[in-house]
Parts: sequence; C-alpha cells; structure tokens
Amino acid sequence: MSRSVRKAIAFVTFLAMAIQTFVFSDVMPASAAETEFSVNDWGTLGEILNPTEEITIPADTGAESISLYLYNSGIKKLTIKGEYNSIYISSADELEELVIPKNVSSVTLTSLEKLSDLKIGNGTDNLYLYYIPSLTSLTLPDSLSILSVSEMSGLKSLKLNKGLETYRQSGCPDLKVTIPATVNNLSCDDYSLITIDKNNPYYEVYDGSLYDSEKFLVTAANKPTLNIKEGTLGIRSEALCGAYAVTTINMPDSVLYLDEYALYGGGNVKKLKVSKNLLSIQQYVFTGLAADTIKLPSTLEYVDTAAFNGYYGSVSIDGDYSEAIIKTGSGIYKKDYYPDGYSLIYYAKNKTKLDLRSDCTSIEEGAINGCQFTTLDVPEGVRYFGAYLDECTKLKTINLPASLTYFSDSDAFYGGAPNLQQYTVDSDNETYSTYDGCLYSKDKQILYTVPLGKKEIKVVRGCVTMRNYCFGSAYTGDYDYDMRYITVELPATVRAFPDYGYCDAIDFARVTSGTTSAEWIYNLSTDYRSYWNPVTYEFTDTSKEILSKIAMPDQITLKKGKTADIAYTYPWGLNVVTDLSAAYNNTFAKVSYKSSKKSVAKVGKTTGVITGVKKGSATITATFVMLDGTKKSFKIKVKVKK
Repeated sequence: MSRSVRKAIAFVTFLAMAIQTFVFSDVMPASAAETEFSVNDWGTLGEILNPTEEITIPADTGAESISLYLYNSGIKKLTIKGEYNSIYISSADELEELVIPKNVSSVTLTSLEKLSDLKIGNGTDNLYLYYIPSLTSLTLPDSLSILSVSEMSGLKSLKLNKGLETYRQSGCPDLKVTIPATVNNLSCDDYSLITIDKNNPYYEVYDGSLYDSEKFLVTAANKPTLNIKEGTLGIRSEALCGAYAVTTINMPDSVLYLDEYALYGGGNVKKLKVSKNLLSIQQYVFTGLAADTIKLPSTLEYVDTAAFNGYYGSVSIDGDYSEAIIKTGSGIYKKDYYPDGYSLIYYAKNKTKLDLRSDCTSIEEGAINGCQFTTLDVPEGVRYFGAYLDECTKLKTINLPASLTYFSDSDAFYGGAPNLQQYTVDSDNETYSTYDGCLYSKDKQILYTVPLGKKEIKVVRGCVTMRNYCFGSAYTGDYDYDMRYITVELPATVRAFPDYGYCDAIDFARVTSGTTSAEWIYNLSTDYRSYWNPVTYEFTDTSKEILSKIAMPDQITLKKGKTADIAYTYPWGLNVVTDLSAAYNNTFAKVSYKSSKKSVAKVGKTTGVITGVKKGSATITATFVMLDGTKKSFKIKVKVKK
C-alpha cells in the first residue's frame, strides 16, 4: 500500500470519528445534577436541591441556621458540618443516620421515623425531640439545659446530664429516667417511671404524683384513688388535668390552699374529701368536678367569687359559717364590694325559685348557673348581676329590679340561657329598660343583649348603639357553643354596631335602604369573616320609596362614534336582591332603556350603553320596574357632537 493511500485512509478514519462525535454528542448520557443548598435572605438553609441518599452539608454554605422539611427526599444519611445557631429537621421519613455538629444552641427534630441512634454534640443548650419512634439510643451533652421528648415509644432509658434545668416528657410509655438535682422545671404525663434525685430541692414523686418544694401537689397520678401525701400544703393549678382515671380524692388535713383551677379536669371524680383546715379557695377550683357533694370546713379565710363556677353539685359548710363565706338557705355568700352587702357565689342547683338574703347586692358569675328556673325573679336590692346561665336550659324570663345598676352583657353573650325569651325591668330602674324582650339602656339608645331563645327582634327606633355582645351563642353542652339564627329589623337611627365577629347569629335582616344599618348589613353579608353564614336581607321601605332614592344624570354629551354609560346612583343596600327566592343575583329591579331618536343616539336595551350615531339631540328613557311591579321612569337628554 502506497504512502498516499495510507494517508487517505487515516484521514477518512479521523473524519468519521469527528462526525460521530459531532452528531451523537447530544444523546450521550448526561452527568447527574449536583446537590445544591438553598439559603434564604435571613441566613436559613431551607432546602436541599437534587438530594441523594447520602448528603453532607458543608461548613461553607453561609447559613446561620438550618430548617429542613425532608418528606420523600430519599435521604438516608445526613451529615451537617459547620456552626449554626439552630437546626430544625422535620418529616425525614427515610433518614437512618444523622450527624449534628457541636455548639448548636437549639436542635429540634420531629417525625424522623427510622432514626434509631442519635448523639448530640457538646455546646447544645436546647433539645426538642418529637415522634422518633425507632430511636433506642440517645446520647446527651453536658451542656444541655432544656430537654423535651415526646412520642418516643422506642426509648426505654435515658441518662440525663447533671446540668439540665428543664425536662418535659410525654407519650413515652416505657421511658425510665432519673431527674438530676439541677432540674427546676419538670413536666411529665406519667411519673410512675420517673425517679427524682434525692438531692433535687425542687421536686419529689410520691405514689405516682409530683410535688414541688413548697409542698404543693403539681400533677396527680392517673389512677382511680388519689391519696394526697400527708404534709402537703396545697394543690397547684390544673393538677388533675390528664388524670382522667381519678374517681376519689382524699385530701389530708394539712392542705391549706387550692390554687385556681386546682381540681379542674376532675370530670370523673365522684368522691372528694376536703381538708378540715383549708384556708383559701381561688377561682374555678371546682370547675367541671363531677362529685355530687362538697363539704367545706369553717376554717376558710378566703373564697373567690368564681370558686364554684362550673360546678353543678351541692355545697355545704361545716356549721354554715366561716370567716370567708356563710350559708343562708339555699345560697352561699361572701361579703360584697358594697358596704353591709353580700354576694351570692353559689345557689342550690335543684331549686326552681331564687330566694336570697335581704342584704344580697350581687349575683356572681357561677352562682345560679344550672338552677332549674323557668322564671328568674331577681329581688330588689341586687345591684350587680354577672351570672352565667348557659346551663339554665329551662329559663324563659328574667325579671330585673329597680335597684339593678349593672348587668353583664358579655356574660349574656358567652353564657346566656339558651331558651330565654324575654327580659323585663322594673319601671323605676334608672339604668335599664326593655323593648321586644331585649335589654336596653334606660333611654333605649343602647341595645345591651338579645335573649338567646328569640328567633326575631325589632330594634327600637331611636336606638343608636348595639353592643358587641348583644347577640350570643347558644350553649349545646359539653363545653360547646352552637350557632343560633335570628331575624333582625334595624332602624335608620343605629350608628354603632357590633364587630362582625360577634354577629354570626344574624341570618336575615330588614333595613331601610341608604342608611348606616343597610351599609353595615351589606358589609356583614360580604365580609370574609362571615362567609360561612352570609346575611340575606330585604328593605323596610316600599318600592316607591326605594325608587325615589335613585339618581340619574340629567344630560350626557358624547361625540359621534363614541360610547357612554348611563351611570345612576343608588343608596347602600340596593345592590343586593330584595327577592329572597333569587338571592345573591345582585338585582333589585329590572332596568330597560329606550332612545327617542335611534338615528342620533342608540342605547343598549338592558346595558344602558349609549352610542353616538350623528350630530343632534335625543332623549333616553330609563325605566325601573321593581319586583312587585312598581315603576319609575327617568329622562336623560343626550347631545351628540361631531
């Protein structure tokens, strides 16, 4: 083969390879996209782009904190390098291994279902762990001051560091821990597996219940009989919350103080033995307690006026008297704000008639709730009425005396009698009056409250202000409230209205068009806070009166070939239908238009759009026909220029 032939073959071969590279380069496999870390303007690394099974976050990302939601990310091993103020990782459903650097002030990990082993580096101050069910090994740093663990079913034991100050545990049924001497803030849902270091000056566990350094019961054990430790001085707020199994409470005579809500949550407690030396009972102590009877000692020095609010059993006092309260007839009283007066703070719930001491001047919020009244006659001499009535389901009428100077309308909103039909007020009362069963100020300029059982009311003409709480919510039991619907007729005189959030009860309204009331109802029917209960309304004016409020332009000028709209005005409210069978079609009347000279100016029959045809004058007639057939026509002069 000659040298020239060999050169030719070599050239052809080179050319073929070059062509192959050029033609097929775009279909060769592309390299996988690189993993990237997205850091926002606030210095938070919030997203991992193009993740793989093993990810290492380098130290040079520029982030000051990490907040990652890793659901379906596919990451099985995550190693974090660098220094951060805080790290938050959630919903890493496939993560099996996690390496967190040292000196991170706060670490929060939630919903890491497959993570079984975790070591937190030194320098971390706060650690929050929620729902890591597979975790069986947890190593904590000596630097930790706050630790919160929740829903950790796989964790059986945990060694807490000696410097720990706050420890919270819930939903960890098999986790045994010893609380170190330094913990001064402790909260657990079950103390049966908790041991307190003997040198801890803040807490102790006795019979599954937690007590603090001041000898107060903090959290009751969740078992049928609660035997409070001898020497205990008091019970803290909500100590029974979560202790649903408790049916009997034995309170030693060492107990002197019951904090507010102390026995709240005792919905299954049937038997209560009260300390014979009890000194103080704060508000709402017995709220929700199911015990049929409560016997109180004569040692009491203080009882809050709302101590029995939410309790519907019977109450007695040893000897019917103590320094704080006194029992007279069916009621329990304490000294009132008024000189020589007494406040009613409890009344026997089986009573159908209110019979008070002659010197009773106040009825407090929980005093008569649950009583079986059909008619409540508030006696003369009572000045203050703040009673909740939501459990007074039989109550239909409340008669108020001349002496009354304060009726709590906010209590009527939140705790009104669900079937109440009317209020009456003694004619000599200088503060209140009534109209259509509703409670008003003496001059009827302020509407205070509407009985919850009424389905329709007519607000008195001359009323200027409707209080926020005038419309309430009907109590349905089990600490729940339900919507009740009412029809309201509003006069033109009202200028101040309840905030929209207090008006869900209004279902239908009658208003005078063009008034402030019409504007308020229109806004109420369209406000986003009331979208679940749009208010339908109609007008109290006649069709003729409505038509008289419409204003049309007298004259319109336009050029040949141009168009113009007939823009009429109408008062508030007229942009919503008056015919309830066709609600929300935004029409109040049918409007038609006709031109006297179509050769000069044409007009859309239903749109009212005028088109200039040629120079000249014409008259447009606009006719409004109300739904009841009432008509009114308007004449508009039209001039067309070249």
